[in-house]
Amino acid sequence: MKQLYHLLCPVDFSAASYEAIEKAGFLAQLFQADLTLLHVVKVPVSFGVDYGMDEQSEVLTQKAARHARLLLREAKRAYIPYAVKCKSSIRFGQPAREILREVKQLKADLLIWGMESGGEGDELFAHLCEDLHIP
Repeated sequence: MKQLYHLLCPVDFSAASYEAIEKAGFLAQLFQADLTLLHVVKVPVSFGVDYGMDEQSEVLTQKAARHARLLLREAKRAYIPYAVKCKSSIRFGQPAREILREVKQLKADLLIWGMESGGEGDELFAHLCEDLHIP
């Protein structure tokens, strides 16, 4: 069995993503791997992420990031074993692109992702599968 060193768990705070957090914590403990919980604050293209945002948009995204940090902290306390080295990451932009960036930056060995079926999650998953080269 391949040794896993770093696991990545994207989180959208759905019930399925909380289940994924719990499973990721178990696997991280089993393999003595590091774990990163990632939440992407989706910023609509119309906000002009590449060109800077107006003040109101910036305030909204920062508020969303603060709320996400709080929820990630609570999820770590509730679902991640104490012995697991776990960090949280917040990114801004389009989820598929930002998840890929995080995978590459961390050199993640395994992506553990829980999502509800149907809708936007299916499109995001399909897009990621095209570009990812990890299990």
